Amino acid sequence: MKNTNNGIRHLNRLAIFANVVEKGSFTRAAETLGLTKSTVSQQVKKLEDELDVQLLNRSTRSLHLTDEGARLYGAGRSMLDIANHAFSEVSSLHEEAVGRIRLTAPHNLGVTFLDQCIVEFRRLYPGVDFDVVLDDSIVPMIQEGFDLAIRVGWPRNSSLYARKLCDFEMLICAGGEYFRDQRRIRVPEDLLQHDWVSIKQLGFGDAIALTNGRGRRVQVKINTRIETNSGLAAREFISRCSGIGVLPGYAIQPDLKSGALVGVLPDWHIETATIFAVFPDRDHMTKRTRLFVDYLVEVAGRLADTE
Repeated sequence: MKNTNNGIRHLNRLAIFANVVEKGSFTRAAETLGLTKSTVSQQVKKLEDELDVQLLNRSTRSLHLTDEGARLYGAGRSMLDIANHAFSEVSSLHEEAVGRIRLTAPHNLGVTFLDQCIVEFRRLYPGVDFDVVLDDSIVPMIQEGFDLAIRVGWPRNSSLYARKLCDFEMLICAGGEYFRDQRRIRVPEDLLQHDWVSIKQLGFGDAIALTNGRGRRVQVKINTRIETNSGLAAREFISRCSGIGVLPGYAIQPDLKSGALVGVLPDWHIETATIFAVFPDRDHMTKRTRLFVDYLVEVAGRLADTE
């Protein structure tokens, strides 16, 4: 007797064999499965060879199960029914907006935008749960089991897929009391004379590119004295007059209105940055995740409207 421990590997052949039995002929089974008659016949023959038994008695006009074939069909049909039920359950979860979305986002975006979106989305789809990890670092999505990441800045080359949510302005700013003790910044070249608070993920390095309304572009050196991976921490450092820096406009509008922060070089602009949703698989995204991304695209315009 040949090794029969490979049944799972031959589940496809078992499904073809069961279809032949139920349809009563190789021809009708082939039509149902979308295969050629010869392919169906070959797969059943390979199954017989693997098991070293004859499953069907064939004649020119009919097929009859052998005793071994009847036993295999009875047990195999139960196995196929269980598999089909499992596939159906998973497929229904894909089609329904239920289940958990595990996502990661920066702290600043999480508490100024994403939290509100999740609350509103769950009112529309109460069957969706969220596991939210706020982390200003770029976490490895697949290794950490995330369905979705919301990222801020400028898109980097990646094997992941990204969908743009909205653009936003990055603003140079200082603490409200900063210029009481420091000289004013009137031209871009003055930036080098001031301490700088940098957010690592923005990747400016030791220089920053600025463009004015007339299209003039300059690149000026910056003197980073404090570097952090946290946008919230950077905002605190800047508001406490530890230096000047770049912060996302959507996150600091209340601070600008209250005077806790003041704009620097308002006639000069940094390249517009983007908020985008990142996901590992575009073709097999669950319905709940796809709906949430669509919802984020719909409401992300609120950020631009606040600037």
